[in-house]
Amino acid sequence: MPFSWNRTFLGTALLMGVISTTAVAAHQIAFQVATALCMIPFCIDMAVTVRVGHALVRNDLSGIGRAGAAARLLGILIAAIATIAVVGTRFEIAELFVGQSASNADATIKLTATLILVGASFFVTDAVQSIAAGSLRGSKDTGVPPLC
Repeated sequence: MPFSWNRTFLGTALLMGVISTTAVAAHQIAFQVATALCMIPFCIDMAVTVRVGHALVRNDLSGIGRAGAAARLLGILIAAIATIAVVGTRFEIAELFVGQSASNADATIKLTATLILVGASFFVTDAVQSIAAGSLRGSKDTGVPPLC
C-alpha cells in the first residue's frame, strides 16, 4: 500500500486518543491551525507552477528564475509573519476553539498552545518546500519532488 499523509494524520489523532481526550482536542486544534496556515503557501505553489510554466514555454530562463525566487521570497515572508503571529497568540487561538465552559479548558488550552509551538516550527520550511515543488512542477520536473 502506498504511503499516505492522510493515514499518518489519522493515525496520529488515534494515538492521541490513547493518551486522553484533552490530547485529542489539543491535537485537532493545533492541526486545524497548521492546516489553515499551510493553505497560503499552497496557493503560492499553484501560482508559481503557472508562472514557471509560462516562462518555460516562452523559453525565458531569467523569467523562470525570477518567478521561483519571487514566490519563495513571498512564501518565506508570509510564513514568517504567520509563525510570529501564531506563536504570539497561541493561547488566544486555543481559547477561541475551546472557550472557558469546558470542564478541562485550562489543560486543553495549555496543551494546545504547546502543540501550536511544535507546529509553528515547520511553517517556514514547509512553505519553502511546497513552493519549490511548485516551481519544479512548472518546469516539468516531477521526478525530483517525490524523492524529497
